[in-house]
Amino acid sequence: MLEEIVNRNNILRKMYDYSLQLKKLHIKSMINKEAYFKNSPILVNSFPKSGTHLLYQVLKSIPSVKSYGTFITSMPALPHKKVNNSKINKKIQSLIPGEVARGHIFYEELYAESLSTMNVSNYFIYRDLRDVVISEAHYLTNMLRWHSLHPIFKNLKNKEQRILFAITGDFENKTGIYYPNIAERFNHYKFWIDDESTLAIRFEDLIGDNQYNKIKEIIKHYLKHSTIDIDPAILTTWAQNHILPEKSHTYRKGKKRKWKETLSERHLDIFNQIAGELNRDIGYSD
Repeated sequence: MLEEIVNRNNILRKMYDYSLQLKKLHIKSMINKEAYFKNSPILVNSFPKSGTHLLYQVLKSIPSVKSYGTFITSMPALPHKKVNNSKINKKIQSLIPGEVARGHIFYEELYAESLSTMNVSNYFIYRDLRDVVISEAHYLTNMLRWHSLHPIFKNLKNKEQRILFAITGDFENKTGIYYPNIAERFNHYKFWIDDESTLAIRFEDLIGDNQYNKIKEIIKHYLKHSTIDIDPAILTTWAQNHILPEKSHTYRKGKKRKWKETLSERHLDIFNQIAGELNRDIGYSD
């Protein structure tokens, strides 16, 4: 109950995460390199609005895993500007054995090399971009009120205009905030899908009929990086029972193929011009 209250209140969540970070700094000062190969750090990386918290719940449920509230993002909500690569890499290198962290991290070879060197169990979750634009339009209008883009989404006339803005981005640069179209936004992340050390996961597979097998794949990827002696089947069932999306402060509906009932013909025409080929390339057809 307490955890749910903290998770739903941004100020309380920030204060709680800060206290965990102080504890983490103390622990890190006592860790040697060998510890990373006994109990791998975990990074739950994602394209925004693609199911970060669901994957985080799966991995956080592992008995040997601990969260310290670490969230690493290449493009913070406020100010909405790209963070220097060296700062992101420093945050990656601050991960400690047994920690599970979340992030929205652009792909860079520098980051991939650091994650591999540190034996981090790295995941990347992504989603049909047609559903992403719907979710992002709602999220930046009604939920993330401190985001630089919130007042812009809020001042648009209706849901149709907000979804259109999420598709096209600020292509005329009228806002002064970096917000390119949906294809360009995803292109910052897409090479995680083919990174040999990363397990790429489609959101739809994590909520579909094949959920158990997908979670088992997730667990096996973690166990490849750690010497924890746990039966994958038992751990998979345990993890599956810990998926509770309603406990996420960003949770709304979490449906797949919502675009079928939401996007207009105009939305789809413009989306296909901008990101249709990209969306097909990452596995999403009509």
